[in-house]
Amino acid sequence: MLAEQATPEWMQIWNSFFPDQLFEKPTVPVALDKRELEVEGHTLHVLKLGQSDVADSTAVHVPDLDTLLPGDVIYNGIHCWMYQSDHAQRMDWIETVNEVEKLGVKTIIAGHTDPAAPDSDAARLIEATRQYIMTSTRRSRRVAAVRRSSRR
Repeated sequence: MLAEQATPEWMQIWNSFFPDQLFEKPTVPVALDKRELEVEGHTLHVLKLGQSDVADSTAVHVPDLDTLLPGDVIYNGIHCWMYQSDHAQRMDWIETVNEVEKLGVKTIIAGHTDPAAPDSDAARLIEATRQYIMTSTRRSRRVAAVRRSSRR
């Protein structure tokens, strides 16, 4: 998926959102050899998660700090990236959010955060992300229904 988003076609999309801010040929990350890293005495567990704003998401769990860095799964105070998502993908994203919730962490350092966000409280961020996706889904379905009825 990441390699796909670095193709010339996708780079046109990204450059339309971030003009003159991106490399012409970005480096694409590669998989780690193992799912654990040691950083400053802390064991970091790399978790494979499911759908978020991309098809396959990962997170970094630091159990002894009761913290999760969930990448694109959880947002904090900004609009979730729903571009080109369909109903099934949004429902899968909610399932991924539910899996994050089961970890029971106290702190989430979201991959997408408003610098003015009030905190990194896991329960608040999980619920806010879930509600955003559900609200967006309901609105998308209403818009689709209106479009279908206007074609008749």
